[in-house]
Amino acid sequence: MRGKVRLRASVEGLVQEGDGRWRVYTADAGYTADSVILALPFEQTQKLLPAVRVNEEYAGRFEETKDDLELKMARQMHSSFTSILLWYDREITDLDHAWLLDTTIEWFFHKSRIRRYAKGRGSYVELVIAGSKAQLGMTREEILSSGLRELEMFFPDVKQAKLVKSGVLKEARATFSVTTGLDQFRPKQETEWPGLFLAGDWTATEWPSTMEGGVRSGRLAAGAVVGDARRFMAAETPAGGLMRWFSRD
Repeated sequence: MRGKVRLRASVEGLVQEGDGRWRVYTADAGYTADSVILALPFEQTQKLLPAVRVNEEYAGRFEETKDDLELKMARQMHSSFTSILLWYDREITDLDHAWLLDTTIEWFFHKSRIRRYAKGRGSYVELVIAGSKAQLGMTREEILSSGLRELEMFFPDVKQAKLVKSGVLKEARATFSVTTGLDQFRPKQETEWPGLFLAGDWTATEWPSTMEGGVRSGRLAAGAVVGDARRFMAAETPAGGLMRWFSRD
């Protein structure tokens, strides 16, 4: 199977031709395909919908489905993430990652161990704050000092290490916000228009807003294209540890 990647080629319109195939238009080119998967954030999908044109056979259904999709996407909201990046002159723990409780920081990733840096190079650490709306209005120094204070609570060896370099990254639109009852507004990958499919962590994946959920949506969309939704799905990992108790029927 072969494919081509077109860079700097934003899609400006989709037109369903008389034979049911789709014509994808960019600023300076057009491409024809039997099927199209829109793998876009929900707000970009919403902006593109008015530029979609279908043939007369599906015109009435298109308007109804477009309205329904717009209502569903109107329920979607962004969730911000903040990452604190730290470089130390020595290894601060032998853990690769950790989930921290009762703190602003929620995840600890020991990237130098995950990436198998040579010993003696120190520690490269990422601290992640999900749903970090409050941090969007905070200064870098405020976020950094709070993160260092909480990190030292869990890993006392940090106090003996020298912080060589640090960075703070704010992603205001990192993912979508999982709110109560949202699942009923997450659209399926297969739309009412033959040959047009959706992908993205915000679609109906049965998973929350994660990178894995985004991958899952792509697999589900690819399966929908060939008429077998589960064809490309990876087997679920068996529950282990405490999860075995929660997964019991």
